[in-house]
Amino acid sequence: MRAASIIGASLWVAACVPVPHHHYFAPGVAGLVMDGGVPVANAEIVLTGTFTDHISTVRSDGEGHFQIGPIAELEFIQWLMGDPLFGYRLNITVDKQTYLGLSESNVGYVPWKTTFALRRRNAEPHR
Repeated sequence: MRAASIIGASLWVAACVPVPHHHYFAPGVAGLVMDGGVPVANAEIVLTGTFTDHISTVRSDGEGHFQIGPIAELEFIQWLMGDPLFGYRLNITVDKQTYLGLSESNVGYVPWKTTFALRRRNAEPHR
Protein backbone atom coordinates (compact mmCIF):
# COMPACT_ATOMS: atom_id res chain seq x y z
CA MET A 1 0.00 0.00 0.00
CA ARG A 2 2.79 2.38 0.91
CA ALA A 3 4.62 1.66 -2.39
CA ALA A 4 1.45 2.38 -4.38
CA SER A 5 1.02 5.69 -2.52
CA ILE A 6 4.61 6.69 -3.24
CA ILE A 7 4.24 5.83 -6.95
CA GLY A 8 0.94 7.71 -7.17
CA ALA A 9 2.36 10.79 -5.48
CA SER A 10 5.43 10.72 -7.73
CA LEU A 11 3.30 10.59 -10.87
CA TRP A 12 1.07 13.41 -9.60
CA VAL A 13 4.07 15.60 -8.81
CA ALA A 14 5.51 14.88 -12.26
CA ALA A 15 2.13 15.80 -13.84
CA CYS A 16 1.92 12.60 -15.85
CA VAL A 17 -0.03 9.37 -15.71
CA PRO A 18 0.70 5.95 -17.22
CA VAL A 19 -1.89 5.91 -20.03
CA PRO A 20 -0.84 4.30 -23.32
CA HIS A 21 -1.85 6.46 -26.31
CA HIS A 22 -0.72 7.49 -29.78
CA HIS A 23 1.16 10.76 -30.07
CA TYR A 24 0.56 12.28 -33.52
CA PHE A 25 3.46 14.15 -35.11
CA ALA A 26 1.86 14.72 -38.54
CA PRO A 27 -1.71 14.37 -39.83
CA GLY A 28 -3.01 12.13 -42.55
CA VAL A 29 -2.99 14.07 -45.81
CA ALA A 30 -5.08 13.35 -48.90
CA GLY A 31 -4.27 15.37 -51.99
CA LEU A 32 -3.93 15.89 -55.71
CA VAL A 33 -0.85 16.89 -57.72
CA MET A 34 -1.53 18.74 -60.98
CA ASP A 35 0.58 20.48 -63.62
CA GLY A 36 -1.27 22.91 -65.85
CA GLY A 37 -4.62 21.29 -65.05
CA VAL A 38 -3.27 17.81 -65.86
CA PRO A 39 -2.90 15.25 -63.03
CA VAL A 40 0.72 14.26 -62.32
CA ALA A 41 1.24 10.52 -61.92
CA ASN A 42 4.14 9.04 -59.93
CA ALA A 43 5.05 12.24 -58.02
CA GLU A 44 6.96 11.45 -54.83
CA ILE A 45 5.30 12.75 -51.66
CA VAL A 46 7.31 12.78 -48.40
CA LEU A 47 5.76 13.56 -44.99
CA THR A 48 8.13 14.25 -42.08
CA GLY A 49 7.57 15.19 -38.45
CA THR A 50 9.85 17.66 -36.67
CA PHE A 51 10.01 15.81 -33.35
CA THR A 52 10.34 12.26 -34.68
CA ASP A 53 12.63 10.28 -36.99
CA HIS A 54 9.68 8.65 -38.78
CA ILE A 55 9.29 9.50 -42.46
CA SER A 56 6.41 8.45 -44.69
CA THR A 57 6.76 8.30 -48.49
CA VAL A 58 4.19 7.53 -51.21
CA ARG A 59 3.71 8.19 -54.93
CA SER A 60 0.69 9.75 -56.60
CA ASP A 61 -1.53 7.42 -58.62
CA GLY A 62 -2.36 7.69 -62.33
CA GLU A 63 -4.88 10.45 -61.60
CA GLY A 64 -2.50 12.48 -59.39
CA HIS A 65 -4.19 11.50 -56.10
CA PHE A 66 -2.28 10.49 -52.99
CA GLN A 67 -2.91 9.59 -49.36
CA ILE A 68 -0.14 9.67 -46.76
CA GLY A 69 0.24 9.57 -42.98
CA PRO A 70 -0.50 10.12 -40.21
CA ILE A 71 2.83 9.81 -38.42
CA ALA A 72 2.26 8.59 -34.87
CA GLU A 73 4.13 6.78 -32.11
CA LEU A 74 2.82 4.78 -29.18
CA GLU A 75 3.65 6.47 -25.88
CA PHE A 76 3.01 5.09 -22.41
CA ILE A 77 2.94 8.30 -20.35
CA GLN A 78 0.30 11.03 -20.74
CA TRP A 79 1.35 14.51 -19.63
CA LEU A 80 -1.37 16.36 -17.76
CA MET A 81 0.09 19.85 -17.87
CA GLY A 82 0.87 21.83 -21.01
CA ASP A 83 0.18 21.13 -24.65
CA PRO A 84 2.60 19.23 -26.88
CA LEU A 85 4.61 20.81 -29.66
CA PHE A 86 4.22 19.66 -33.24
CA GLY A 87 5.73 20.39 -36.62
CA TYR A 88 5.50 18.66 -39.96
CA ARG A 89 6.42 19.13 -43.63
CA LEU A 90 5.03 17.70 -46.84
CA ASN A 91 7.42 17.82 -49.80
CA ILE A 92 6.46 16.82 -53.34
CA THR A 93 9.04 15.90 -55.97
CA VAL A 94 8.13 16.05 -59.67
CA ASP A 95 10.74 15.78 -62.45
CA LYS A 96 13.61 16.11 -59.93
CA GLN A 97 12.17 19.41 -58.59
CA THR A 98 11.07 19.42 -54.95
CA TYR A 99 8.15 21.64 -53.90
CA LEU A 100 7.10 22.48 -50.35
CA GLY A 101 3.48 21.40 -50.11
CA LEU A 102 2.71 22.04 -46.44
CA SER A 103 4.67 23.19 -43.43
CA GLU A 104 3.14 23.68 -40.01
CA SER A 105 4.54 24.12 -36.50
CA ASN A 106 2.52 24.97 -33.44
CA VAL A 107 1.68 24.27 -29.83
CA GLY A 108 -1.27 21.93 -29.38
CA TYR A 109 -2.45 18.86 -31.18
CA VAL A 110 -1.95 17.83 -34.80
CA PRO A 111 -5.14 17.94 -36.88
CA TRP A 112 -6.38 14.41 -37.64
CA LYS A 113 -6.53 14.83 -41.38
CA THR A 114 -6.13 17.52 -44.01
CA THR A 115 -6.53 17.81 -47.78
CA PHE A 116 -4.17 19.48 -50.20
CA ALA A 117 -3.76 20.24 -53.92
CA LEU A 118 -0.48 21.26 -55.59
CA ARG A 119 -0.80 23.03 -58.91
CA ARG A 120 2.75 23.02 -60.18
CA ARG A 121 2.28 25.94 -62.58
CA ASN A 122 2.07 28.39 -59.64
CA ALA A 123 4.45 26.59 -57.31
CA GLU A 124 8.04 27.61 -56.69
CA PRO A 125 10.64 24.86 -56.22
CA HIS A 126 11.80 24.44 -52.62
CA ARG A 127 15.53 25.04 -52.15
